[in-house]
Amino acid sequence: ERISATEEVFMAVVSDFRKVDVRSLGKDTFINIKGLKKQVGMNVVLHELIKPFGFQYHQTREIAELLRQEDQARQIGKVFDSATHRLNIDREELIISSLSEPPADSYTITEKENALQTNDFEFTIFISDASKYKILSLANVAALDYALLKFPLLLRKWKVGDFFYPLGMNRKKKLSDFMIDLKIPLNLKDSVMVLTSGEDIVWVVGHRIDHRYRVTRATQQVYEITRHVK
Repeated sequence: ERISATEEVFMAVVSDFRKVDVRSLGKDTFINIKGLKKQVGMNVVLHELIKPFGFQYHQTREIAELLRQEDQARQIGKVFDSATHRLNIDREELIISSLSEPPADSYTITEKENALQTNDFEFTIFISDASKYKILSLANVAALDYALLKFPLLLRKWKVGDFFYPLGMNRKKKLSDFMIDLKIPLNLKDSVMVLTSGEDIVWVVGHRIDHRYRVTRATQQVYEITRHVK
């Protein structure tokens, strides 16, 4: 009876922790490191959180030991694999991603489409007069000059050799270097997608639009595309 009651208390603690310090984006799971380090019984709480992804307790102990170290450089970038998932220690979060997901498909977007569904996300699209449009500084929203786009657009995974002109820059940059500059974790790089118009990348989805396709004073119509998590 006492053991059963103790388990109920423990599961309530884990549930409360999940509500505050665990989030999901698509099929990726993020655990706040700062909150985890403050948690009494960190090892067992962490194990309860990552056990459903196939991780063993000896891995949990190793992860917890790394998090307790003062030298953050020894922690960042460390990767642990289960049979189905990969856990990456980032600067502020533990990031858990699936190892078994098939590669994302490419999706075409015609000029008349106002919505698109992918495996993990939903995209909504609308066209607005530039005089009535207010640009939102949100990573999941791309505002582009409609007149410059060549349809159909293509939404696809990034690939080696990709480059674009990041907003605010008048020179091209390799996408691989751009992701390094943003410190995108290794296991999230594989799922980065780009929106292309002809041969040009116009949006690194969720990160930055291309400077050449930005809205300017000369823009008459704005093409807005927004990514929503399912």
